[in-house]
Amino acid sequence: MRPKLLEIEGLQSFRNKQVINFDDVSDTGLFGIFGPTGSGKSTILDAITLALYGKIKRAEGGTQGIINTQCETARVSFTFELLKHGSQTAYIVERTYQKKKNSPASCEAKIARLIEINNGTERVLSDKATEVSNKVKELIGLSHEDFMRAVVLPQNTFHEFLLLGNKERRQMLERIFYLEEYGTKLQEKLGRKMSEIRSLIDKLEGELSGYEDGIQFLNCLS
Repeated sequence: MRPKLLEIEGLQSFRNKQVINFDDVSDTGLFGIFGPTGSGKSTILDAITLALYGKIKRAEGGTQGIINTQCETARVSFTFELLKHGSQTAYIVERTYQKKKNSPASCEAKIARLIEINNGTERVLSDKATEVSNKVKELIGLSHEDFMRAVVLPQNTFHEFLLLGNKERRQMLERIFYLEEYGTKLQEKLGRKMSEIRSLIDKLEGELSGYEDGIQFLNCLS
């Protein structure tokens, strides 16, 4: 996944709309996010995970208290590209949250949308919060937990990835590099080959059974 553009408004420390064009800062392929404590460095990563999965790990319940205290709504929009099977496609995932009247710290999703951009044409893939999250997981190949362990790597939590069991770590790497799909195809190919071999064995056994009487007759003559 290659980040292209991030828009943040009303989320945590960002009251006013902020736009980050990753193409402008990643010419060398590497860039850093620097600033004093409380300047919003972590909020940039939170905005990306909120856009993709509809929740933030460090927020209670995933969304509790995420809207800036001076705002009634929060909006995030994240544009990214995926290269899969030699084809590069851009996607925009955007979400808007609104504070609940009786509980200012709580909020509810008002807009959730996943858009595919292909040859300059936009196509809405989903416009329901849960469906957007599921589709993003399908596209990227990572669940929210995988994304937090392998991509965002929050402070002091890298050990979670290191302490995963061999099976869990293997499954996560399979999802990251789309190896699940190749494994499934290989299993299907092996299954077909095994079926062909079993059919051939059954055929040969059937043909051999037709010669049993002749073999027994020859044994009697001998």
